[in-house]
Amino acid sequence: MVYGFLLADAVDPRHFVIREGQGGSSSAMLQKWEENPAEMVSELIRRDIEASGLFQKAVDQWSTVRHRYALEGKINTLHAVASRGKAKIQMEVEATLIDFEQRPGRGKTLMKKDYKIEVPSADTSSSSIARAINLAVKQLSERVRSDIRESLTPSGESGDDRQELWRPELPVRLSLGNLM
Repeated sequence: MVYGFLLADAVDPRHFVIREGQGGSSSAMLQKWEENPAEMVSELIRRDIEASGLFQKAVDQWSTVRHRYALEGKINTLHAVASRGKAKIQMEVEATLIDFEQRPGRGKTLMKKDYKIEVPSADTSSSSIARAINLAVKQLSERVRSDIRESLTPSGESGDDRQELWRPELPVRLSLGNLM
């Protein structure tokens, strides 16, 4: 299961912010988001996890499907920094993978990671920045999937232990946190 990612207070759910200059002290609204950025990130990661074949199924937090694993996260930073006609997207996200069926004596948290991603934009136009945002979310999704795969098949355990830990026949529900 993928829970809807939460948004930190610094991330505006209604407008995309561009910080100008190296210090990023001034800011201006670029345009309104067409959808909540946390919903967008959550849904794209859920879709990519399902398509990856890591699990039989990946669902959102509203599903009633039985699940063993849950991914939750928080978007701490999502904005552009512009200087001299160029821009870059900065994204900081923390993500946690939980195993609800973990054996006693082991923690339920299989993975807890912070991700920092910067993607350059060709210029400060809204279309160029939108492409950079898409690339940033794609990089985030790739890293999260790689870390999930690694956390589900820890080194040093026998194949039998790994099979017990990673049961792909159970669907996964990913959640990015409750929205607003």
